[in-house]
Amino acid sequence: MDARLVTFKPDGERINVRLVKPITVIGRAEDCDLELLLQGVSRHHCEIRLNESAVKVKDLGSSNGTYINGRRITESDMSAGDELRIGRVMFTVQINGVPEGIAPAKTRANKGAPAQSGESGGSKSDAVETEVLDEADALSYLAEVAEQHDQEEESIIALREMAPGKRKRK
Repeated sequence: MDARLVTFKPDGERINVRLVKPITVIGRAEDCDLELLLQGVSRHHCEIRLNESAVKVKDLGSSNGTYINGRRITESDMSAGDELRIGRVMFTVQINGVPEGIAPAKTRANKGAPAQSGESGGSKSDAVETEVLDEADALSYLAEVAEQHDQEEESIIALREMAPGKRKRK
């Protein structure tokens, strides 16, 4: 299964985050698989679980919640075309290339969404521990991380193919 989270920078540049690990943790902490350094995002905000037949998201007790199609969730299946909101960032879920054409979300700043409590995404010490960027910088950083993530995965696949146990039989 090819699963991706698609979002856009304020300048309209598309960011594709390919989900390759069985569990991908999203948050502000350095140990997260995808760092999203924005106010309203907790250190360990949510995790996405991927298997051969399903994509699921689970909120990890974040202060401001994780939303699927505008509904706050604790845990939920995700389908192609669903909108996943983490903090102020809206992702569109793309599974096996569906939906094909994804346009930037009309509302990036949560218009109509419930007010976020604790704008720092956690306790006061939480805000001190992690640098919080503005949206453009955070999304630029996310784009770099996503690109590096893809390159690392391609290297891992190449190494696995070269492993002694994977040699082609005559």
